[in-house]
Amino acid sequence: MVDPCRRGLDVLDILRFRPRNWIMLDEEPDDDDNIHLFINVVTGRVIHQSVPMLRNHVLVASSDGLLVLADTKYPHAGGILNPFTGWFLRFTAAIPRVHRVRAAVAGSDDNTLLVFSFFHDPYDDAVSCAHPTASELLPVAFPHAAGPLLFSQPASMVTYQGHVYVADREGPIVKLVFRDALITNTVSSPEFAGGRRGRAFLVVSGGELLLVWRQRAVEVFRVDVGRRSLEPLRSIGRRALFLGDRCLSVDASKLPSVDGNCVYLVNGSGKGVWRYDLGDGSETMISSFRDRPFGMVQALLSYGVVLPDAKAQLHSIYRTGTPLGE
Repeated sequence: MVDPCRRGLDVLDILRFRPRNWIMLDEEPDDDDNIHLFINVVTGRVIHQSVPMLRNHVLVASSDGLLVLADTKYPHAGGILNPFTGWFLRFTAAIPRVHRVRAAVAGSDDNTLLVFSFFHDPYDDAVSCAHPTASELLPVAFPHAAGPLLFSQPASMVTYQGHVYVADREGPIVKLVFRDALITNTVSSPEFAGGRRGRAFLVVSGGELLLVWRQRAVEVFRVDVGRRSLEPLRSIGRRALFLGDRCLSVDASKLPSVDGNCVYLVNGSGKGVWRYDLGDGSETMISSFRDRPFGMVQALLSYGVVLPDAKAQLHSIYRTGTPLGE
């Protein structure tokens, strides 16, 4: 029988059988049997799946259907789980005890696997890289220069074609590349923001990398990585985009109450769910984000804007002395 925790095998299998388009909607700790709700945002298929690893791990983040976990035992080493196959890749480095983490998992041709984590800190947003055999996280240094390409505050992160891309709040995009155990940064979009205020979001939709710019209106651009250019899009067809700390692209024709060619987001106060129609430019508040029970739109937005709180989960364990799920 294959040991699902063997390093080396997992690097290949996690990359080859990554459950893309699947997300785990109910990320709160389960006190019973650790059965969680998963949905495929392309086909609309919904399944309940047991995730026994969550009995002795806390959920830190998710990326392309993979779950980033931390051991409940000190020093809380990290790992990546495929919840459908049970393959688990253990990391040597510990996961920092912070409240909210955004992560992206990427692999390269030399069978390495990297996790780039976006850590929320009240004083300084930072991005770090974890390699399976590295003893600690490696900080990622972003390019800083005078003018519009100043990379001041990373705001959105996504995996695309085997690499991790990070967008600054003002629009510039950086591609993270692993070379000779060193992290280098390549700016993959030209001057964009021009001093205007707003927020940038990255999302992979239909096999393409999109940059969504939210100011008063919503603008969508196709990112041409090779040419380092942005192409405005007037339509995304039957797709719908959900914006947040984790962005989603879904097939609206397969999901109830979701409209195609629309962008869904939560307003600044976090109370209202808004739909922006790319066809006519109209914006409509469709519900309160605090109303229960959630419909499909609210559930998908909740996944995007409410990140797992790893620090709170660990504090619960320290306080009660009982692992989650027991």
